[in-house]
Amino acid sequence: MMGTKRRASRDMARMDGKHFSLDSVLTVLSFLILVVVVVIPMVMIVYNTFFYEGKFDTSLFTQIILDPGNVAAMWNTIKIALLVTLFGTIVGLFFASRRSSARWHGSCCFPRAPAISISG
Repeated sequence: MMGTKRRASRDMARMDGKHFSLDSVLTVLSFLILVVVVVIPMVMIVYNTFFYEGKFDTSLFTQIILDPGNVAAMWNTIKIALLVTLFGTIVGLFFASRRSSARWHGSCCFPRAPAISISG
């Protein structure tokens, strides 16, 4: 009976926000690491892309984006993304059709899951 009162007291303290637990510490630490490692560098990259010596300037950005080497790299990226999407869709449809076909249930690619007996 005494343990129940102690647990109820801890639960009430937690509901009031007076309990400082390890999960809240790790959550705050995770957000701090996220801000320092990801958010601040991304903001600095965007800022330095459009501001040169404290003035808004897009000439450097357009010069780099329209460079023939960068344009070729962007087109290669788009081509690869489209080919991967197409290939993944074809392979996914093939395996989905094999899976949905009653004839192929339990084949080498998709073995049947063993039955689990709950009674006993």
